[in-house]
Amino acid sequence: MVIACNTAHLLLDQIEELKRLPVISLIRLTANHINTLGESKIGLLASPTTIRSRLYLDTLDMKDIILPKQRGQSVIEGSIRDVIAGRQLELLRELVLDEIAELKARGAQKIILGCTELSALFSDDDNTDLIDPLKLAVNEIFKETEC
Repeated sequence: MVIACNTAHLLLDQIEELKRLPVISLIRLTANHINTLGESKIGLLASPTTIRSRLYLDTLDMKDIILPKQRGQSVIEGSIRDVIAGRQLELLRELVLDEIAELKARGAQKIILGCTELSALFSDDDNTDLIDPLKLAVNEIFKETEC
């Protein structure tokens, strides 16, 4: 089973208790991937709930996590809502790219796209500075199902 929403990982423990299926966690996959990279400064773009709940921050406790400043977080939150509404995806992508550049200017070596809607904005992007938890999950699913 894959939980394809970052914020829904708040319920991961309860879901794992209810189901006897292995759960592929976006958060754990991302943390494991980052550990293989050896990077120490990681930017995080995510919903306010994901950030407040510390889903990534606690899982990546040995890393220096760089979060958007208050204005940037408002831009990200608005962009997430607008992706859900299907509004001006190219404009939203540019706004998020500005926030990615700002995190990199503050020292982030890699940027986690910690929201499914952000993954959707960059689904066709091969920027190696971006870590897309959904892409990691897809790779894991195919790895698990290979015969």
